[in-house]
Amino acid sequence: MTSVGLVAGAACTDDARHAKGGPPCPADGTCVTNLASAGATTGAGGGGGGGAAAVDVSGVVAVLISSTFDQSQLYAGEATVVADQAGGGTVSAPWGGDAGALFTLHGVASNARWLLVDNSASASAIVATYSTLVLSASATVTAPVVDTGVLDTVAGALLPPVAIDPSAAQIILALTRSGAPLAGVRVSSPPSGAVVAYDQGAGAYSTDALATGAGGIILLLNVPASTAQASDVTLAVNDAQPKTFALPIRLRGHTATVAHFAL
Repeated sequence: MTSVGLVAGAACTDDARHAKGGPPCPADGTCVTNLASAGATTGAGGGGGGGAAAVDVSGVVAVLISSTFDQSQLYAGEATVVADQAGGGTVSAPWGGDAGALFTLHGVASNARWLLVDNSASASAIVATYSTLVLSASATVTAPVVDTGVLDTVAGALLPPVAIDPSAAQIILALTRSGAPLAGVRVSSPPSGAVVAYDQGAGAYSTDALATGAGGIILLLNVPASTAQASDVTLAVNDAQPKTFALPIRLRGHTATVAHFAL
């Protein structure tokens, strides 16, 4: 089984589905993204924490606004951004409202893999979201968060329709190879109780499909998970060869995980 890399690239001109280095979104608040322009890869090792060097991370929060999960705009609400802290534990910073239009996390573990945008109790428009974190030299990121309405629309369009369980985890995987979406990938052992759907082109998904289509996206909906504490798990997927890849995933109930992997 092969461990895979996380994709890095410039924010707002690349994939919006993970937190990565690059300039913040333009002044009009719209990040038009292009899945085909994926950046370089980095190793998937280390989940952050003890022994790692500390870095400061600044950035913006952007809400994913399309059923392809690759277009975003600046999130106008308030949220808390959280990452693994060097030496253990977590570090957090506010976004929006009195906190202004930029968050800064101090003392993030340099090998931190995940960034969490946690919604406030009143922020029903978004789902708290983990995203794959790849730090560039600038350590400036755009952190994606899932729009509740988009997720409900995508799930409701499946046959049969799926009602999103707000207490469960929701996983959105974007898989690429050589910078392009990867078709023909399937989950070899889906989590028990999860609804698995594969893209069948831009914004269309099917639970009857056997593998990813032209968009390279896998949805795992209503995954049972603890709402009290996040857990790190490994998800195995097979490409068309077939070759098996181990994807590190962080899960928590009431939360989405948006992860972009280069296979």
